[in-house]
Amino acid sequence: MKNKVFEWLKLNIGKSFWYVLLLSALGMMVSVVELLFVVASKDLVNAATASTDSSMMEAALFLGILLVLCLLINSTVSFVDMWLSAHLERKIKGGIFKRLLDKDYLSMNNYHTGDILNRIDSDVNVVVSGVVSIIPAFVIFFTLIVGGMILLFDIAPYLALFIIILSPIMAIFARIYSVKYKKLHKAVQRKDSKTKSFLLEAMQNIPVIKAFDRQKDISSRSYALYDDLYKIKMKRTYLSLIANAGIFLFFNAGYYLSFAYGVYLINAKVILFGELVAILQLVSNIQEPFKSVSALIPQYFSMIASAERIMEIEQLDDNIKEGNKVSDFEAIVFDNVTFEYDDTDKVENISLRIPKGSFASLIGESGSGKTTIIKLLMGIITPKSGRIFFETKDGNIDVRKGCMGMFSYVPQGNLLFSGTILDNVTFFDKNPDTKRAEKALKCADIWEYISTLDDGLNTYIGENGEGLSEGQAQRIAIARAIYADTEIVVLDEATSSLDDKTEMNVLTNIIKENSKTIVAITHRKAALEICDINIKLDKKGMQKNSRSQKGIDYT
Repeated sequence: MKNKVFEWLKLNIGKSFWYVLLLSALGMMVSVVELLFVVASKDLVNAATASTDSSMMEAALFLGILLVLCLLINSTVSFVDMWLSAHLERKIKGGIFKRLLDKDYLSMNNYHTGDILNRIDSDVNVVVSGVVSIIPAFVIFFTLIVGGMILLFDIAPYLALFIIILSPIMAIFARIYSVKYKKLHKAVQRKDSKTKSFLLEAMQNIPVIKAFDRQKDISSRSYALYDDLYKIKMKRTYLSLIANAGIFLFFNAGYYLSFAYGVYLINAKVILFGELVAILQLVSNIQEPFKSVSALIPQYFSMIASAERIMEIEQLDDNIKEGNKVSDFEAIVFDNVTFEYDDTDKVENISLRIPKGSFASLIGESGSGKTTIIKLLMGIITPKSGRIFFETKDGNIDVRKGCMGMFSYVPQGNLLFSGTILDNVTFFDKNPDTKRAEKALKCADIWEYISTLDDGLNTYIGENGEGLSEGQAQRIAIARAIYADTEIVVLDEATSSLDDKTEMNVLTNIIKENSKTIVAITHRKAALEICDINIKLDKKGMQKNSRSQKGIDYT
């Protein structure tokens, strides 16, 4: 399994792995500079002990050069680390979400939405953290251990309490930047919450997205949200870069002053322990990687486990839709169709024919299979046996091979997204047609209300249609279906919150303004009065059909 994980990591990281190698190389350079710093410090102490001013000046100058070089490299490491983490997070999360939109609906249904979002978010964070830090950390570990042991070979090791105590004290210094950093962090969290909210709503609306065949637009919307999140994270990165540089300067300045004080004591002939300074530095350098590696091992296995969790949902069956839009069909036909899923959704031996341009109603008690039938119709789920196809002059075309862009769907409840009214009606179309949207809203008998709003089409809708009544939300969802201008409109109790007069107006407008095939789950009197076909189902999936007044034939 690990080989598959590494293949998955290679595929998702791609050329960004060069930046991981860059981090490793920079980490090695920092380690080498730190070891050279020890050597230079020892030489400076020895020069001070020998009272050779020229050697002291040369050693002090060399130390200063190393300090500046170390600062520059560390600053570069911090920037590349934070940039690479944000870049990989955006790339991997966006890619996973895009692929999940095309997965089989029933396969996805086996996972709780919160679980899927946790894999997209938290598990990806664990993977990215591991990818960015593990290899560079091991390179630094071996560089410091091997280099430190070589230098210590000729000198006896001593415990450097001063340096060990100084390190956590200097870490506290980072708190001076906490106020600004905290503000930016909250901004990041808000953006992150907005992105997660959209993902949650999208996952809850998979049938709608698939019915409209708008995976591409929804995926683009997710990328746009991730871009916003990326930008605010980069602001936080710049602040962190400055903070880390300040901490680095403070730490090294304090250490250098302590070291200079020791040199002063040596020069004053109080102590003669030049080599001890080098030993203390080496002990500190060797201890740090040991502390790090103890955390790297669980981090490595966490990365592997998280990658496996992500791969699990990515390996679900795809919901394959092939072929082109079938606009010249004569009828939609169910031929002895049976479907069963965990004994909860079940229809048996369904045979019916819905002519193009007709209005067919599905009626029946709860659990009789009405919603299952429309999911079968739209190709969201596949029958266990039997066929569902478009009947054409040139032959029959399987619904899953000819349903691309054929359906618009108004499900139970409004299922609107957080966003503007225009966003919802156009399904986040990058180039929305406002006149077409206005026409669709008029057809849905809601434009008169929207035109009175201060922001009109740009009025923001909160989560679950917050700010709208159920009837208003339903009509906006109906307008979305009209705007899509598809061949077939599927309504699932889409007018349940409307009064009789409004319902009749909306349905009449749909029929009058759009020569569409309409399939509706309904128990409403208005819909039943104007439909061409009534199809009644019971819990066994048996159908009782009645010929409409218009006399359209059906099986």
